[in-house]
Amino acid sequence: MRTIYLTLSWAAGIFLADRLWQYRLLGCHRPTWYIWSLFLLILFLTVYRQWQEKRIAGGLLIFAFFIGGIWRYQLQPFAPCWHADNIAYYAGQLPGKVSLTGLIVGEPDVRDYRIGYRLQAETIKLETEPHHVSGQVLVWGDPFPRYVYGDRVRVQGKLEQPPVFPDFNYRRYLARQGIHAMVRQAEITPITSGHGSAFWRSLFAVKAVARRTVDHLLPEPEAALANGILLGIESGIPRTLYGDFNATGTSHIIVISGFNISIIAGVFLLFFRRLLGKRRAAIPAIIGILLYVLLVGANAAVLRAGLMGIIFIAAILFGRRSTAIISLFASALIMLLLNPLTLWDIGFQLSLTATLGLILLTPTLEARTRLFLAHWLPAAWLDSVMGWLNDAFVVTLAAQIVTTPMIVAYFGRFSLISLLTNFLILPVQPAVMIGGGIALLAGLIWLPLGRLFAVIPWLTLAYTVAVVRWSAHLPHASLVVSATLRQAAAMFYLLFGALFILWLQRTPKPLFPASWGKPLRRAGWATLAFLPILYLGQIGWAAHPDGHLHLYALPDNAPAVLLRTPHGQRLLIAAGTDTDTLERSLLSRLPPWDRHLDLVIGDEALNTWGRRHRATFLPINGHGSRSAQADGSQITWLAGNCWLLHYGDLHLLLPTLPPATGQSAIAQQLRGYPLTLLLAPARNSWPEPLLLAASRPDVVFVPQEATFPPGTKRQLRYSRQISLWPGQAVEIVSDGHTWQYRLQTTASPDRR
Repeated sequence: MRTIYLTLSWAAGIFLADRLWQYRLLGCHRPTWYIWSLFLLILFLTVYRQWQEKRIAGGLLIFAFFIGGIWRYQLQPFAPCWHADNIAYYAGQLPGKVSLTGLIVGEPDVRDYRIGYRLQAETIKLETEPHHVSGQVLVWGDPFPRYVYGDRVRVQGKLEQPPVFPDFNYRRYLARQGIHAMVRQAEITPITSGHGSAFWRSLFAVKAVARRTVDHLLPEPEAALANGILLGIESGIPRTLYGDFNATGTSHIIVISGFNISIIAGVFLLFFRRLLGKRRAAIPAIIGILLYVLLVGANAAVLRAGLMGIIFIAAILFGRRSTAIISLFASALIMLLLNPLTLWDIGFQLSLTATLGLILLTPTLEARTRLFLAHWLPAAWLDSVMGWLNDAFVVTLAAQIVTTPMIVAYFGRFSLISLLTNFLILPVQPAVMIGGGIALLAGLIWLPLGRLFAVIPWLTLAYTVAVVRWSAHLPHASLVVSATLRQAAAMFYLLFGALFILWLQRTPKPLFPASWGKPLRRAGWATLAFLPILYLGQIGWAAHPDGHLHLYALPDNAPAVLLRTPHGQRLLIAAGTDTDTLERSLLSRLPPWDRHLDLVIGDEALNTWGRRHRATFLPINGHGSRSAQADGSQITWLAGNCWLLHYGDLHLLLPTLPPATGQSAIAQQLRGYPLTLLLAPARNSWPEPLLLAASRPDVVFVPQEATFPPGTKRQLRYSRQISLWPGQAVEIVSDGHTWQYRLQTTASPDRR
């Protein structure tokens, strides 16, 4: 079990180093004197205790790995100290557009309306002279013309740092891939082609041919799904279908995982065993796994599965015994050695946690299931039924027990239908992988032959799509949970970690001396008892009125704003009748014990919904009342179903802008009356030049990559613009004199 302890200590060192780096207690060059003092103190205590227990060598090795984790993070932190020879040094520092040249070094990321290229920067033009630089840039350009790996191009655009959101750090997400700068709307000009590594050019060419072959073998959307399962290409999957997989908790079907790796390893071992023998067959199997991992992209989950497969096969090659849990932690240690930032990769965390759950929980769940069925089934049937249930139910349940809290914590959704959907579709997935692989190989040889073999994967994929779509549209199949429950779900892993440590204590070589057992258990139970009290106190304090006006502009899929006045009153203004979407958007902004609203302003269809929340209802068109006051704020009705909020020096329009005809009437009412903020709509409309000229807003929140008419663009130059990603909500906090904003990502940017 020493591998487990070394991996945990290495990861703890990386995590501590990141905390120290954020608080500037650890720098680019070396730790400061008090960090080394802490290390020496821990070293002294470790040596003293381990000497008493006569296990000084093991303790010193664990401590050495802890220091090694800190040192490894220092070599590759999230925010390095850049020099002028790196392209990231200039990100966000140069006004206007810049011109840079570089080499495309990765596979293009094809989206609906744009393409992302990983560019290895070579030169950047400063004033009139090119300056040689290194480092990688993420460049987003038009979908046509398209460029490929090895093309040298010239890029013009605004060089900036990746954005940071309150609950999704896109800057850290790209930093894990070695990217610290981006150009979002780039003008790309080709220079030359055919550069780079011949190996990678060949590999990407093979992948492109394989993708086209799958597209010819299967209809859509089965072809896009097969490309995701076989080749790791998920960009072609329709957004609605991908959303259904997420809603039903079955997106792991699309992701390359240990199941794919085990099939690759099994095929190679079976084929070469007769030719080379059992041990020698391990060498081509390892090579096959390496090539497949590189082919599908080598992300964190794929790399973890590939390393586990390689370690298992290497154990066969050298005649050593390899247990699953040792292989798991050994692969994790190798990944953190290669890239310490992988520790924060969500795919790595989910993959590691799911595999650990399978190892720890499957035997117990299988035994309990067998014991339960033994009372109802004849003994002759028991083994057959259990063989089927293990893959379809027990394994899924074990993985979901440990991964569902993480999905809730990260993504804010909980699927009630996940277990049933997985139970229905998992039995056919081996046919998808094996049958799809055979059809692909046959299609590469001769397309009509591939179509003959593609019948089985097409049937299984069509069945999978039908089940996922059916279950995703069942009532309440997927629930959007509040921020409170997301934090509570994250606390589950404190308990899981404590149980894992107790499990390690029962192994032949425990992590702590036996004499520490009772104090550790007491400390663990005391901590677990205190955490809920601390957590509930934090929630209560956050929900308590703070004397400021809070305005939550909900995402564009539910155009609405929620106001919380300085003394805690709640007002909702909604432009629309989609009460289900509105309900989900409000869940994360209201405490679970108090969901009432004081006033709802909206269409007549919201009247019944407002009464359910014990709220006074006011029609959005202002009939019967032209204004409303609440706790120092005043809301006045304007033309075009739009309301104007006054709170001290803060003035803004709510909840969203009407079409052009309505904006003309609003402009007449606002002429010479400056606005503080303006929330530009994300679709179907835009702020008209007449309205912008009349209101002169100080700040305009603009949807990311929005395209406005020339007149609107000219008027927007007089205002500060803040970009919003799709699905991003805005919270505005004001005391009546000053204001600040916070961006809240309810649906993180598309990262497929």
